[in-house]
Amino acid sequence: RRLSEDLSASAALVGARAAAEASGRQGALTRGEAVIVGFHPHGIIPFVAALMTLSPAWKKRVAPALERVVVCTDAFTHVVPWMRDLGQWLGGRECTREAIGRALGEGTSVVLVPGGQAEIFSTTSSGNTVRVYRGHRGFVRLALQEKARLAPAFSFGEWELMDNVSAPSLQRWTKRRIGFPFPFWPYGRWGLPLPRRPPKGAAPAPEPAEEA
Repeated sequence: RRLSEDLSASAALVGARAAAEASGRQGALTRGEAVIVGFHPHGIIPFVAALMTLSPAWKKRVAPALERVVVCTDAFTHVVPWMRDLGQWLGGRECTREAIGRALGEGTSVVLVPGGQAEIFSTTSSGNTVRVYRGHRGFVRLALQEKARLAPAFSFGEWELMDNVSAPSLQRWTKRRIGFPFPFWPYGRWGLPLPRRPPKGAAPAPEPAEEA
């Protein structure tokens, strides 16, 4: 029965998207709808993902449609005291199935970084190759279950902002054991954990649609 309900919901969602496409409104956001914004790439520290909802551009072009938005971050950031306090003060939530599902069920949109920690290992400021990890698909299933739109957002040059000390074998081992790659020392300007320059991001949609 649950499978039948999920399939019916998915079919209804696809039908609604097809109707929107036929009417020429497929790219617009409807005021009040719940959206999962998938941000790429993770980089060493995804500065834009964490702060873009506070930017004037977001407030002008996106906030009229996405009235309530939370940023979901890795569980590790909700354990370290200063990270936890700062992130939760800014309204962040833990990136878990339960937290995301609860937010979407409340009509709150979610910003998350699908690549996650896996992209830390492939991030380097040298070269022109950007690697995107495609192994995380749970957020797509959640979007179908909650009838939420998926919208992409991209940060241009996020991978150039910082680097991390390189100890691949130890970092992969510690990630498997404790859930976080160690040693972790992000560095940018002057060898400090400061971005080399201000990043540039792309919002998930240019303009909101009229209220449904």
